[in-house]
Parts: sequence; structure tokens; C-alpha cells
Amino acid sequence: MANWYCDPSLPIAGTYNTAPVAAGTVPTKPDDGDGKASGTAVMASGTITIGTNLNSGDTVSFNGKTFTAGTDFTIGGSASVTATNIAAAINALASTSTWTVGNGYQFRDLFNACVSGSVVTVYTRIGSANWNAVTITTSSGGRATVAGFSGGASGALGWFTNTSSITWPSGAKAAGAYGILVAEPIGNVVANGDKINVRAGNGTTGTTLDFGSGGALTWTWLKRGTPTLPVNIEIDDGTIWTADAGKNCQLQVTYNITSSYTIWTMGFSTNPSSVSDGGVIVAGKVYSNGTRNIAIRHRPTSGGSAAGGQSFNAHAYSTLKNIEFSDGVVTTGNDNWRFHIQGYSQRRPRFINCKYTSSLSWTVSGVFFGVGYETALFEWVSGEIAFIGLSAAPAGTFIKSASVAQLSAFFKGCKFTGIPIDSLLSTVVASDVSKYEVELVDCPGAENFKLLGANSIVQTTDSTYAATRMWRIVMSGIKGNGYLFDTAAIHASWIPGQGFPYLNGLIEDNQSASIRIEHTTNAAYISDSGAVMFDTVVYNADSSAGIKTLTGNIAVDDNLTFTTSEIAMHVQYQDATTGDMKYVTTLVDYQAAAALTGGSGWYPDNAGKTYLGAKNYNEYKFVITTPTTVKALSMLRVWMTVHKANTQTGRWIFIDPYIVVA
Repeated sequence: MANWYCDPSLPIAGTYNTAPVAAGTVPTKPDDGDGKASGTAVMASGTITIGTNLNSGDTVSFNGKTFTAGTDFTIGGSASVTATNIAAAINALASTSTWTVGNGYQFRDLFNACVSGSVVTVYTRIGSANWNAVTITTSSGGRATVAGFSGGASGALGWFTNTSSITWPSGAKAAGAYGILVAEPIGNVVANGDKINVRAGNGTTGTTLDFGSGGALTWTWLKRGTPTLPVNIEIDDGTIWTADAGKNCQLQVTYNITSSYTIWTMGFSTNPSSVSDGGVIVAGKVYSNGTRNIAIRHRPTSGGSAAGGQSFNAHAYSTLKNIEFSDGVVTTGNDNWRFHIQGYSQRRPRFINCKYTSSLSWTVSGVFFGVGYETALFEWVSGEIAFIGLSAAPAGTFIKSASVAQLSAFFKGCKFTGIPIDSLLSTVVASDVSKYEVELVDCPGAENFKLLGANSIVQTTDSTYAATRMWRIVMSGIKGNGYLFDTAAIHASWIPGQGFPYLNGLIEDNQSASIRIEHTTNAAYISDSGAVMFDTVVYNADSSAGIKTLTGNIAVDDNLTFTTSEIAMHVQYQDATTGDMKYVTTLVDYQAAAALTGGSGWYPDNAGKTYLGAKNYNEYKFVITTPTTVKALSMLRVWMTVHKANTQTGRWIFIDPYIVVA
């Protein structure tokens, strides 16, 4: 497991060549370093001196290659012409050799042969101390003399990524295709378990890698590592490059999209093929002033396209820490960041203490977007997701699925800033997703996402597929917006034709939560199941034991009517005297069933008003008095069951319980 070093400021400052020098041009600096040290690399050189002109069959050999006079190069009419021909052969050799194996580079990408009279000086394009051990040999009977490579010193790689096309002797590398973040360094292979240290500054300020302006751009990151041997790419905070210490340097990568309907696509674009496929960690640091030392910014200047956009592809093997994503200066909506999420089985891409800042609406595509393959899983832990200047809730959903077998989103401790009230968190499309989980835990600002609405947090738009549907929404430690106050968990799952839909929630004493199920195209999707359950836990806050009366209200679409065997409330509690768990219910076929009252006029008033998509509803009230005393400061489990076949499409079944304990 090796340590690598990359200093992107070196080619920018001119310490390294900003592009490989032309073959035959005498270099004054290396084209790149070998990444084996944090300082500046120095190129090595060796010489081939033609004294008396060579004979056919004479050879010159180095770095695993032999150049034969009369075969690989032409013997000239003089020593200087022969020297020129030797240099041309070296600079043209396209085969691979030592230092080029496995990473697509050629012999000519390693060396630059230059001629002065009858002397060929071979310079290494990559600065490295390793070259000092490479010898040059000849079988020319003294007609040529040679000196092996010397003077090389190891130093940092110069490219984190290239922001414009650069041409090596073997060919051009497109923008975003060269550098340690995206490809193997010349002459080396990054192995599983390696660590890559990247400098953020230049001794004065941060370094900016600017792709400029233009249309579609693909920036695919290196795929490497395993879950147990990840490749760690860490952005230095001045610990290694001490000249940056205390300066809060930030490494920025920027691009300004100016073409309509084009995307800046970045990240890990190769699908994971197994649960052990890959393990790349890209980790920034957070300074004491809160600044992250790496930022990826779209459209940092004005003048971008109204329909341009950018997507970050996060896959199962990726973990991103302390990275800032932002939209920069923008003027129009619908082109926010799209975090495209693909996982494998139960492995999740992870965003840890990252920050995403935008002034754009997520109307069209959502911010987090599950795409293709087997699963769409991700975690966003800590950090912040901030929207600036949004005056109203966007029409689209924050999280969107698209033809994925499974979507699972987990936010913990993430601060949500600028989320307009009644913003839609997510939508489930039944034909796309068989297992759907969204969980937000201790996320301040997330209370502005609404649970109900025209596009419900739990919603089906197609029910023609008889596959397992398991949907679960959990929001805990979040206060506000009326529908939950401390901890709430909403869960819906069913297999058509088997069992029944099941919904549950955990709420504070005397507080309400609301959920609903929609069936739009297939009445049998609900009627096959025939039952819905709402399960909640309420807290008995009394410091002394006592008899408790629980009143429950439930509202359902008025196309359904019920008997007491079809709709019921159930209570389980701990007896204060015996400590045993007791059960009481309103179900008619249970002994001593409690009263059931039907009626209208219950909140919300349905006098000609539309209530969450239905014109009318029926209310049912349940009252249960515990036959024995309830233990002080204990939890009571309360659940309601609805068992009724629904024969109409395009109607709702409402489960809108309100539990009161007195």
C-alpha cells in the first residue's frame, strides 16, 4: 500500500510543463512527476555519443528496448546524422515497456530524445529518482559510448485532472481524462489500499482547475479499491504541504455550461458488478472557519445556458467526505445538480459532511435520482443541503426514482436550509420500485417537506405489476409543519393477493400524523389485499397509574362503509398492578368491544371542499377505556385496522388517525 502525492499547482505555476513538450525539443522541466514524494520532481537524462559511425547490427539498449542499426534506425552518412536517426527512432517507438505496462502509455511517452551534433541526450518526461538506476548499454565495439540515466528526483504528480486536452506523443488526452483522480499515472499503477494525497493550495491561496465554458463534458473518476482495501484520495489541509498551513486553501474544480440541454457528467460512471466491486474514498478536510478544502462548482460565472445541467454519478463503492458542491452564479431553474445514485445489493454510496448549495429549483429531475441497474441506495450523513432564494415549493420531488429495483435514501444529521414549506420529498412509482425507503433522522429544516399533498410522500401511480411493494418513510427528531412533532415513522408494504397493506407511526402523546394510500388504475390492487393497518405508540405521561380512556378518529373515503367487524381500534398496555400486557379492542367479535361512532363534520370540514384529493369522507370514532390501571410513564401501543375491499379506481383510502389519551 503506497502513498502518492499530487500537487495541481505545479503545472499551473509552470514548474512542470503545462503540456508535454514536442519530441526533440530540449526540455527544461519534467512533463510530470512520479508521485512518490511531495516536492518537485526532476527529470533524469542519459547520453548516447556516436564517435565513429556505427556498423549495421550495432545496438543501443535501455529500459527493456533494443535499437539495432540498420533495422530500427538508418545509419547516416555521418555520426551526427546517425545520432539524429537514433533520436527519431526513440521518439517514435509506440510499443510498451517497463513503466508503461497496464496503463495504456507507450515507450515514447516516457522519453524525449534530443540531438546536438553526434550526441543524443535522452530526457525522461517523468521526473523520478527511479530512473537513476536505469542503464544504457551498447554493442558497438566502441563506436558509440553511453552514460546511464542520472539526476532524477521523485516528486509530486502535477495533475489532479486535466481541464483541457493535452497531447502526449502517443495521442491526445481529452479534458478530464488525465490526472490521478481519473486515470493511472504514467509509469505506475494505483493499487488497492493506496493513499493519494492531493494539495489544495500553492503556498498563497487555493488552486482552481477550470474546465472553462462549453457543452457536454464527461469527467469519469478512477474506479479502484475494495471494501476492505479502498483507495483513499485525501485533500491536504497544510499538514503535508506546510506552506499552505493556516491559509484555508481550497481546491476548486469549475465548469460553465453554455450549451442548452447538455450535461456535465462526473463521478463513478461504471456500474458496480458485484458487492465487492470497488472502494474509492475522496475526502476533503474542514477548516476551523467551516470551509471545506475541496469544491466542485457548476457555472461559476454568469452567461450559462438556461437548460444546462450537471450530474454526479455515485455508485456503491464511493464515499465522499467534506466536499462542497455548488451551482455558482445562475439565472434560471430546472438545471440543478442531479446526484445519480446506483448501488449494489446493500452497499450504499456515502456522502459524509458534504455541502450542496444551489439557487435552482429541482422541478424537472429531482436532486437525488435513482437510475437503472439493481438498486439505488445512498446515505448523506451530517453536512448541509442549502437552497438560496426559492420562494415557493418546486413542482417536482426532491428524490426521484427511475426504473430501479430498489431505492433507499438515508439522511442523518444533515441540515436542510431554504427548503420552501410544502416541498415534495419523494414520489413512488409502483412499476419502478419494489422496495422504497426514505429516512431522515435529526435533520433540521427537513420539516418543510410535506407528508401529504397532490404528490404524496407515499404514492402509487401504477399498480399493474404484481410484485412486492415495500415502501417506508421515516422522519425522526424533526419538529414543525404540523404533521409530526417529535418522532414519526410511516411504513407501507404489501404483496398483492397476500396479506394486507401495513402502515405504522410513532408519535407523541396527543399529536397527529397523516398518511394515505392511492390506487389509480387497478381496483384489485387494494381489494385483493383487503386490509390496512395503522400502528402507533403513545406515551402515558402521568406520573401515577390510572385508568385511561383512548379516543381515536379515522377518516376514509366515502365510497367505503364499514361495520364494526371491518374497522376497529386496538390498544395494548402494561397493567400497573401485575406488570402484564393487556389488550382491549373495539372489534365487534371480541368480548366487551368498545363503541364505534360514525358521523361527519370532523376536521377537516368536508362541506364541498376537496380534502387531499377526495371530495367527501366518513369519520369513525373509537373510544376505549382500559379495564385496569395503566402503569405510570409507560408506552401504549394503539393500532387501527381497516378491512374492506375497494371496488372503485381513482379514489383514496384515507388513514388519518388522531389519538387522544385522557
